[in-house]
Parts: sequence; structure tokens; C-alpha cells
Amino acid sequence: MSIRNVWLLSAALTLAGCANYEADAKKAILEKMKDPDSVQFRDMISLSNKDSYGQPHPIVCGDYNAKNAYGGYTGYERFIFDDGRLFLGTDGDALYSKCPKK
Repeated sequence: MSIRNVWLLSAALTLAGCANYEADAKKAILEKMKDPDSVQFRDMISLSNKDSYGQPHPIVCGDYNAKNAYGGYTGYERFIFDDGRLFLGTDGDALYSKCPKK
């Protein structure tokens, strides 16, 4: 197997992993919502970050909007899904530096 093929295979596996991580992020958000069918997502991006041991792990950043108990949308709020932990709105303020600026 040539170096180019190894690189292409590695890139494909990395992208596939990010897609699954985005799905995990969406699932975590939907589980917290009163009306999961109403949730809208935008500006989602998957990034690779390093943990405290220097090992890579993906992070998903983005915005979500959902209906409240009265049936009205509340407006988009930021989220970050980092190492399996979900931070919504201002809960993740310290972590948003890992996400690209809008």
C-alpha cells in the first residue's frame, strides 16, 4: 500500500469518525429537550482537539434552537460537545475558545 493510499484511508476514517461524533452531539442535545422534534441545528463543525494526555479527540461546536414549553422558539444558543460531555448556552463559555469565531 502506497503512502498516498494510507493517507487517503486515514483521512476517510477521520471524517467518518467526525460524522458519527456530530450524530452523538445531536443525540445528546435531543435527549435534553422537551420537544426534540422541534430542535434545529446550524453552523455545526467538528474539530480535533488534544486531551490532557496529548491524545486527539473530536469536539463538535454549533448552535441549536428549540421550542420551549409554550411552543415558541427560544432563539439559537451555542453548544459544545467535548469528549462526550455536552455544554449548552453559557455553560460552555470557558470552552468556546476551542471553537472558531463567528
